[in-house]
Amino acid sequence: ITAHPPDEAHPFAMFDALAECVRDQRAQIVAQFVFGGSEIGSNLMRDLERAAGPVNWPVTWIHADDHSGREMTGTQAYAVAGTPIRRVILDGRIVGSCFADEYAEYCLLGDILPQDLAASRTAQTRSVFEQCEAALQTIGMDFSHVMRTWFYLDRLLDWYDAFNAVRTRFFEERGVFNGLLPASTGIGIANRHGSALVMDAMAVKPRDPRVSIQTVASPLQCPATGYRSSFSRAVEIVVPGHRQLHISGTASIAPDGASVHPDDIRAQIQKTLEVVAAILKSRGMDWSNTTRGIAYCKRLEDAETVQRCMREYTAGSASIALTHADICRPELLFELELDACRFQ
Repeated sequence: ITAHPPDEAHPFAMFDALAECVRDQRAQIVAQFVFGGSEIGSNLMRDLERAAGPVNWPVTWIHADDHSGREMTGTQAYAVAGTPIRRVILDGRIVGSCFADEYAEYCLLGDILPQDLAASRTAQTRSVFEQCEAALQTIGMDFSHVMRTWFYLDRLLDWYDAFNAVRTRFFEERGVFNGLLPASTGIGIANRHGSALVMDAMAVKPRDPRVSIQTVASPLQCPATGYRSSFSRAVEIVVPGHRQLHISGTASIAPDGASVHPDDIRAQIQKTLEVVAAILKSRGMDWSNTTRGIAYCKRLEDAETVQRCMREYTAGSASIALTHADICRPELLFELELDACRFQ
């Protein structure tokens, strides 16, 4: 579910829209993203609980490093209906939700924090991986079941290489490169806790041999591992009746791994959307199959251009949220992650 504020004067009204949709679908929220300025923090849970009731799911609230205003760009929630939900608790905090159907067990973890927020950035990075692993172990899963990750790094451009080194080392130790390499987003954005980073993750443990989970290549880009970034361009899960495609955070990067159209926002958006469209097409999908997306915009003054271009290219999909964040290279201004689904 993606909800946007109706106007700048009433940013929290989007929580009412979210709650109404959840009630209409007789669903339960599994995990939630909230995007907005840090000044709204004291009101966040109060207004969310007013609209949706007691918040017993993980909420990852993030805001751009240099933007502390009240402006809020949206909220997204994963929700399910028709099956019980079990909350995942680690060190007394609700950090996730798990549920199951006849085909698989599913888990979404959110707002995973390092144990010591005063530790070095690399130590905090190692800690969030270990905390994620510990949370999964409480429900009988491990990192081999992780298909999608999100990393929100405070001041990302100062230490993205160091983050990548820690991630790669952890994946080597856990044998991740011998199995499923998760799709991922790594973005520069601060969090309400003041930690160096927060992490979200999605894990799936098949119950039925007909379920398959596989990485998907990008027809127009090289593997991210080609420039020492340890994630897959996309991951697809196939269950009887439908396929879900999870496309990683994607930016204006050429097949050789070089940035394309530095500092040209319109050209970067067009390149990014061409790359995402090619991934969709490779799996027999198009923009109409979109179920969820987040567009990350580096410069606030480009927000209107981003929104206009997104409407033009994606046929006005309302399931895509926009937020203000740094991209993984100084010259990049735009990034898009996308989920899509096709019934068969």
